[in-house]
Amino acid sequence: MNDRSLHHCYVAAGVFMLMIGGMVYLLCRPNTVLVNHVVSVMRLDDLFVDMRQWMQLHPMSNLLVYCLPAGLWAASYVTLVHAFSSRLTKTERLIFASMMPLAGIVSELLQGVGFIPGTFDPIDIVCYATPYLLYMMVLL
Repeated sequence: MNDRSLHHCYVAAGVFMLMIGGMVYLLCRPNTVLVNHVVSVMRLDDLFVDMRQWMQLHPMSNLLVYCLPAGLWAASYVTLVHAFSSRLTKTERLIFASMMPLAGIVSELLQGVGFIPGTFDPIDIVCYATPYLLYMMVLL
């Protein structure tokens, strides 16, 4: 596979993971979540009514609803950074790829000590860290 095709595969994979994480939020999380508010303001919430009702009848585990999106978004970010940073050194790539997972981990820790609102979940930390650690192992 040539570099251009590989680049397109990375971009497609990154966007796909982002979309799956977003759909979990749209279909399974409360309407108070920001993405659901944005969809409502755009008057698109009617598009998701039937799917939300179906998800209520066939609920996913809490792990998939509350932790999977964090891992998918971290993996998406790391994948997209890799796709668009081919001219950078390995060190620069690792630094850029660490930013979003590190922000997620810090956010979780600040929730844990009550500095910012939210529910601390150590599994979220694992979900944020795992894609970056795998990337480090592959890149190095």
